[in-house]
Amino acid sequence: MPTVADVRALLGDLDPSYVSDETIQKHIDEAANYVGQFVSSSHPLYEQAVLYRATYLTLLTYSEVARREVGDLPANVSVLLEHFRQLADETLAAARASQISTTYTPIALTRSWYDETESGDP
Repeated sequence: MPTVADVRALLGDLDPSYVSDETIQKHIDEAANYVGQFVSSSHPLYEQAVLYRATYLTLLTYSEVARREVGDLPANVSVLLEHFRQLADETLAAARASQISTTYTPIALTRSWYDETESGDP
């Protein structure tokens, strides 16, 4: 599972005065819950998807703090937000696409389409 340090490292060792470790951990937990709705935690891309989503959420928090304190966002923040949102979405999509379902639900048919067309019954 990604750590607070992993998220900070992706964001260039983001200053803890902007976003606390507790907030980042909440983002990691939220990201794990979200990704876990679509992909098993044993999937090879699970941790990467969680990391990118948590990083995106943390950057959103940072952008709000910066906006309140400075009144405007640093120029690169909107680019980074889009970058991490796209990484999070693409990694989750790749994980979902490669996941193989092993659950099969048998369907009991009472009549077949072939029987209907042969007999003329609608």
